[in-house]
Amino acid sequence: MVKRKKRVEKSRAANGMAAWCLALAALGAMALAQVEPSVGTSGAPQQAPEVAESTQPGVSAAEDELAAQAIQSLSFKEGTTISAALRFLQVKYKKNIIPISRMDDQITVTELFNVTFKEALQAILGTNKFEVQENGSITVYTPEEYEQMKDDKRRMETRVFTLYYISAEEAKNLITPVVSEAGSIEATQAP
Repeated sequence: MVKRKKRVEKSRAANGMAAWCLALAALGAMALAQVEPSVGTSGAPQQAPEVAESTQPGVSAAEDELAAQAIQSLSFKEGTTISAALRFLQVKYKKNIIPISRMDDQITVTELFNVTFKEALQAILGTNKFEVQENGSITVYTPEEYEQMKDDKRRMETRVFTLYYISAEEAKNLITPVVSEAGSIEATQAP
């Protein structure tokens, strides 16, 4: 009776151990299936695709941040336009890049090794003197478009502030140096 009881306990322990090993192996396989190396086993950099890839749904913000800061090696085909290279960067680094006009000029580099996102963007835009503005997304302007955007009076902001612990004249004196040439300041006292 005691021997039989010990055999049953051993078989239950063995079955439990087998189930845990199987679960661990499944988790390991899933983890390996999701890894996407930036450089292949041969050491060759990734080739930019002809057509932009679609972004993967369900990617966390931490993975997006990691992808944006990761050092990568990139390879572009000769004759690639700046707009196609920007689309590739957008997918590769998971960033929102908005080129304002068509950028039909060709890029001057075909290989980039061990670069961050900012370095890759600077290399692609190269000596074409594009203006880059970063808010939540990255907007790329030609110099003419950038000047037009800055001078557009419709983009001006109007704000009304209620002041506490400072007079209207003191606030006006503090703000005046930072107002644009087209801007103005009005200061009134509350009754």
